[in-house]
Amino acid sequence: MKLWFIGSIIGMTTKQKEQVKLFLTENIDKIEIIRHGDTVGAEYEFHSICYDMDLLNKIYIHPLNNRTKRALCKGPNILEPLNFEQRRKILLDNSNYLLATVSNYVDNSRKDCWSLIHMAKDRNIPVLIVFPNGVVSKE
Repeated sequence: MKLWFIGSIIGMTTKQKEQVKLFLTENIDKIEIIRHGDTVGAEYEFHSICYDMDLLNKIYIHPLNNRTKRALCKGPNILEPLNFEQRRKILLDNSNYLLATVSNYVDNSRKDCWSLIHMAKDRNIPVLIVFPNGVVSKE
């Protein structure tokens, strides 16, 4: 599995963190690569969870060239900062599973994580959405 993680800049709830840890634990043997965009909030928290689970060598960090919302995560695989469109294309082209923690319950497809969720689904990439209350939806 080539996992891509996205999440809200406001971070994850405790229930979302629990579900993310459960997903990683259940799939640890299937995960070859983990990708995230090095954004503050949920992506930083996800990176920390992966670090605690000794998955750091599987993580590929894809930062934006705009540093204002970067988490500046550390790891052995930090790629060159790119603009949003370039980064999104690389992540979509090189992932075969999307794990998303959203900050709301309403699908606003033009905004936030939802637009990336729709792009992944349009490419037939399986998506697992974790809502703030910990409810999981496989799309």
